[in-house]
Amino acid sequence: MTWVGLTNLQATFSSSAWDIINTTGLQQNLDRGKKANPADLSILERQEPWSAIRSAVFESIRLCGPVTGPARIVKENYSLPSELKLSVPKSQVITLSSYYRHRQQSVWGNDAASYNPQRFATEDPPIGTDRYITWGLKTPHICPGRWFGLEVIQILILRLFSTYTIVPDSTVPDANKYQYNGGSVRWKDIGVTVRKSSE
Repeated sequence: MTWVGLTNLQATFSSSAWDIINTTGLQQNLDRGKKANPADLSILERQEPWSAIRSAVFESIRLCGPVTGPARIVKENYSLPSELKLSVPKSQVITLSSYYRHRQQSVWGNDAASYNPQRFATEDPPIGTDRYITWGLKTPHICPGRWFGLEVIQILILRLFSTYTIVPDSTVPDANKYQYNGGSVRWKDIGVTVRKSSE
């Protein structure tokens, strides 16, 4: 299955679609992707006509990935290097938070909390590092279905926006559009108008 399962594949497809719908003009800019053929192996690479969709999806996964980072059991008492003098007792479980890590300006720059569909237009994110932890760290436990999941989402995005034009009732600012609860991130509910693209 794909990172933690098909439920998360659905959540990531949905958040990618909402991010694209919420970004003025982005649906129309993906028009060139309508000529893409899902059977075309270029979907595996960062090249046209898939490049724009791929970058937009990677950015959605960065900001609204459905699971938190990898969890580890602490093997011995450990003092964190901080002014707060915190320690983690042996046998406790700790985890990286993709929600907070992927919004750190020290990692992603001043626009870290903003959706930028071109962020990964020229290079893929550093998957498997502590900078981009949605699929886990580069260990034997990294998600084996990550590329399958990415391809499925790209194909679904292509088909959705090839078939329908979707207009949100209002544009939601980046600071207000995501809800973070219990380690998971999801989009706030918004109203939309949907019509067939040929209409």
